[in-house]
Amino acid sequence: MTNRILLSLQSGWAVRNIFYTGIADQLAQTCEVVIIVPKYFHTRVLEQVRTKNIIVEAIEPRPEPMTWRFLRQLRKKVFLEVTHNETERIKERAESRKIYQRIGGVILHHICQLPNGAKLISLTEDIDFSVNKDILFASLLEKYHPSLVVGNSPFYYTEESLMRASMKKGIRCICFIPSWDNISKGIINQRFHRVLAWNEVLRHEVLSGYPKYSNEKVKVVGVPQFDIYNLPPALEYAAWCRQFGLDPTHRTILYSTEPQIRYSYDPVIVERILEGIKSGRLPNDIQVLVRCHPFDDASRYKHLLGKYHVGIFSSSRDPGELDVRWLPPQDELSRLRDCLVFSSMNINVASTMSIDAAACGKPILNIAFDGDVSLPYERSGRRIYDYAHYKRVVATGAVRVCYNYDELFKGINDYLNNPQLDSEKRSALVEMMCTYNDGKSSQRCIAELLECIE
Repeated sequence: MTNRILLSLQSGWAVRNIFYTGIADQLAQTCEVVIIVPKYFHTRVLEQVRTKNIIVEAIEPRPEPMTWRFLRQLRKKVFLEVTHNETERIKERAESRKIYQRIGGVILHHICQLPNGAKLISLTEDIDFSVNKDILFASLLEKYHPSLVVGNSPFYYTEESLMRASMKKGIRCICFIPSWDNISKGIINQRFHRVLAWNEVLRHEVLSGYPKYSNEKVKVVGVPQFDIYNLPPALEYAAWCRQFGLDPTHRTILYSTEPQIRYSYDPVIVERILEGIKSGRLPNDIQVLVRCHPFDDASRYKHLLGKYHVGIFSSSRDPGELDVRWLPPQDELSRLRDCLVFSSMNINVASTMSIDAAACGKPILNIAFDGDVSLPYERSGRRIYDYAHYKRVVATGAVRVCYNYDELFKGINDYLNNPQLDSEKRSALVEMMCTYNDGKSSQRCIAELLECIE
């Protein structure tokens, strides 16, 4: 009987991290692969399949039922309280939560601090599983009879529903934690056959927060989407500059934006940097490339074109497209790699881009102020630097956190004058967050998956 693996790819990030990295293609050399995607991804993903033994199956996403949502939120709150998550404390102060959420949060906080409070993690999960049973995927599993089910979006209702249906049938399920900060953002269940993580930090968080997992169940494989950083660009700097209307005789600063809903001051800060170049506070042989986050609006920066030495790398999301329907183009990773390789440094607001830049050996400046205004801590971007996941980044010294324009301009000048400044600290950050930086993380991921079906 042919071994068959179901890959659940419920988001654009999952498609990028698993499909575009070649993991699905390489698995298909050994077994049949069925890629499960939302209906709105189906045609676009199917058009990109170039390997035999890959089937693309569309499913109709459905809204999360109320009982699933309630128990998921309850379990998440219990987990964050039991693990004393600093991020949750900050968000409680910053977010406008309903009165019942605030009262319930206080009660749960005190209950979770009791001597046996940690047992609530498993207890609330058991209640969730007994109440919320999958009704969507029985026929799909009967159709394909998979040997293994793999997910990369553990916080999506559709994927969790698929996993529960598979577990009920005794099918081995694998959870690939998609990013370095996910354990502080959501919950996973404790019934996966194996959990794959970027690094030892994530592995420790899983083992310490989920008591049912043993050491051999949680494996470190690295970051598959970073493998491409070990390959050189296919074009020269001049040709890369021409894509964005940049001057190949100038050095380039890469500014990575945030979605406006998270941080709205990127356009102001970019313009102040450009004004600094014009006024002489910064060298006149530099220019800025604004790389928009997939969920940012490039029109916020259009007024800068023609006025300054600046280029815009627009989001790959179509205007008006819902975030959940965003599917990156196949060259998303290679184009990001090119931007990092050809830039002198990266500027961002407490973003994963800090790790991308460090993996490419580039200096990193982090913005910890709010443009031209002064906001209270609860509303300011500087609070993000106290989030549990990002405090680890700051602690390495690999990023220079800037609390005003003077510190930002000094950081830009320092790194332009000495690109190797803090290079050892950046290497330490890569080792901590990526574990491996050898271009073989996809291979390690594949080896773990194949071992689970042997």
